[in-house]
Amino acid sequence: MRPQILYFLITVLLTVLFGKPAIELLRRLKFGQSERAEGPQSHLKKQGTPTMGGAFFLLALLISGAVACVFYTDMLPLLLVTVAMGIVGLIDDLIKIKVDKHGLRAWQKSLLQLVFAAAYVGWSMWQLNGSYGIDLVFFTWNMPGWLYAVIILAFFYYITNCVNLTDGVDGLASSTVGVAAFALAFAFEFVLGDTTASIFSAMILAVCVGFLVYNRHPAKVFMGDTGSLALGAAFSALMMRTGTPVLALLIGLIFVVEGLSVMIQVVVFKATGKRVFRMTPIHHHFELGKWSETKIVNVFSLVTLLGAAATVAILYYF
Repeated sequence: MRPQILYFLITVLLTVLFGKPAIELLRRLKFGQSERAEGPQSHLKKQGTPTMGGAFFLLALLISGAVACVFYTDMLPLLLVTVAMGIVGLIDDLIKIKVDKHGLRAWQKSLLQLVFAAAYVGWSMWQLNGSYGIDLVFFTWNMPGWLYAVIILAFFYYITNCVNLTDGVDGLASSTVGVAAFALAFAFEFVLGDTTASIFSAMILAVCVGFLVYNRHPAKVFMGDTGSLALGAAFSALMMRTGTPVLALLIGLIFVVEGLSVMIQVVVFKATGKRVFRMTPIHHHFELGKWSETKIVNVFSLVTLLGAAATVAILYYF
């Protein structure tokens, strides 16, 4: 049995097993979702649904990842940055639930994210031994170390938060990240020859599949920032590991569009007082256009699948 399959099975089993008692605990602790009054009106019925469910799939990932790190020691940085970002999300979720519904201040949250992202970027640069360049598919853009650090840090921060923004419809973040993780598991093993990253991708796929047991529509639990920031960090770190992070614009097209929609809406509204979209992130635009949550998840997952197939093909041929 391939190690990817073994670790996938272990992780998905742990995620499903932890899910039911974790949801009951979240209910008893009254860790319920607080829906925004300015959000889609259809979401008001979700008020009180247990949130911060990302904690139980992070626990599953931590256990299976700790075992994997014994045999694949270079997996440790991938696991640590994923868990670290999950902890940032956990702090934010706890503050939202118990102290202030707005959670951490934007600068506080960004600072914590940048510290952990910088640690991962620093480790990655150490691995490069002074040769810094970004593979743009057809050519490599070589650059000074300081410029490489700035670009990659900005990439990590942006993509992580784009995945975070995608978590706004039942099963959306789990499905899209899961599709991307499946493609990366395949590409790392059969195209790039990186078994460690392939196994970690398989474990990310596993937590997404296990979480969907409880998060598919109608969701019994939400992952909260605990889960979405962790998944965003895992995806960002894995895309860096491909050596061609620019392909995140393809396999992670949905995440990028989600982030851009928010930026465009804010800039245009401040400049003109008019909105480009009915509501952002863009999945809410489609919701208000009468798309069901299931349709949004299916269409966005299909787009991710097409991007994933194209990404694998580019990695293979170029």
